[in-house]
Parts: sequence; structure tokens; C-alpha cells
Amino acid sequence: MPSGAILWEGASRFDGTPIVVIATGIRGLHRSGDHLSNNEKTGPMGQVWILPAIAPMFDAVYRTGEDSSVCGSCPLRRFDPSGNMQDRECYVRIHGPAAVQGAYQRGAYPRMSPREVSRLLCEHDQNVRLGAYGDPGMVPLRVWQDLTAEAPGWTGYTHRWRGLRHAWTYILMASCDTPEERELARARGWRTFRVGQSPAPGEILCPASIEAGKKTTCDRCKLCNGRQVGDVRKDIHIPFHGPMAAKHKERT
Repeated sequence: MPSGAILWEGASRFDGTPIVVIATGIRGLHRSGDHLSNNEKTGPMGQVWILPAIAPMFDAVYRTGEDSSVCGSCPLRRFDPSGNMQDRECYVRIHGPAAVQGAYQRGAYPRMSPREVSRLLCEHDQNVRLGAYGDPGMVPLRVWQDLTAEAPGWTGYTHRWRGLRHAWTYILMASCDTPEERELARARGWRTFRVGQSPAPGEILCPASIEAGKKTTCDRCKLCNGRQVGDVRKDIHIPFHGPMAAKHKERT
């Protein structure tokens, strides 16, 4: 298991059930050494997981729909907003989140404040990925403000952009599934990240994607860090990807 720390525990902003925020792969977190992400696209970023605190991951995702506590009404879930089963289209495989959740439930992780982890990120010049699994919008904004306060850089996305206040736009990208959603998000002050067949005007192809020739990694790029003051950067587009790419393309 990678080294990690519990950053926050509390009630989901979506349904009030217990959830937990866990950081893994943070340099300097344990004397035993660094346990960095081997994700080819993201690079060696610290990873932050938003997970159900009690409901087992595989049951929550595939049997009960309790993953709504961390994924909300994301259209890529196994269950639609009415609770009906559908083909899961999320690109994230469950084994990683399940392993992190299992370690948490066994008491393997210490507790650290987001500010403490932010200082480690600064000390070791390491960027962080907000949401290796789960939607950061399920967690109080102050957690992300504290975690990114001293971090050199970060990436983060939320499907919950419709219900979040403007302060969130400085940390997260609005995750959009259609050009119409993107236009609505932009009108509300968000920069966007959209999955689709081809870029729209004002969007650029994700530089870390296969289609862009893997020009860089998320760790080096850092375009997906929300909207900064005076920002003129374009929105980001990525083609359908992951194990359910064909099904997602068929649905849209």
C-alpha cells in the first residue's frame, strides 16, 4: 500500500452519509520512503481520494449505489439518478479506491490536516491531484483551500459545478459532458474540462492525452487548476477514453 494520511472525515454534501478524504503518494509523509503514483498520464503527483467511509467500494459502486455519497449524480455511474442500473462508464477502475478504503478501515493511515500536507507538498515541490476518485465538490471548500494553499500546483474537477459558489472556480474545473453544459458552466464563471468526440471552439486537446501525442503529463502541465485571476487560458477537451470509451461514445 502507498503511504497516506486522512485529511478530513465528515458528511457528504450530496446525501449526508459518512465519507473520508485520504491523501496518498505524498513525498516525505513517511520515513519508509516515497510511494509515488505510477500513473503514466498524471505523473508523480500526490493523490487525493474521496471515498465512502463505511460502505464497501465494490458493493457501493455495483450493488447498492451508495457511491453517490462521493460521486453524486455523475452520469458515468452504474446507477442513474433514479436508481436504475446502467452500464458503468467511469474510466476509474475500482481496485485502487477499494485498496485505499480497505487500508483506511484497517486503521493504516494517520490523521494530518490539509495545511500540514500542503506544507509537505511545498517542501518537496510536489503537485497534487484532487480527486483520484470521487468528486471534490462533496467536501467543504476549506479542505481544498487549505490543501492548495502552499502546494506548487494541482488539478481537480467537479460534476457538481451547478450547485457550487464562485469561490470553487478558482480551484476546480467544471466537468462537462456536452457542449451545452460547457456553455452553461462558462456563463457561470468556470473553466471547463469536457469529454467528447472533438474539441469545440475555445477548447484545446488535453496535452497529456494519447491523441495529443502525450506531449506532457498532468504533473508538468497543470492547466486543469480552475480559473485564476485574469485567466485567458482555454478550456480543455479530451476524447472518450478508458475501458468504457466505446459505450460512452455510443450514449452521447
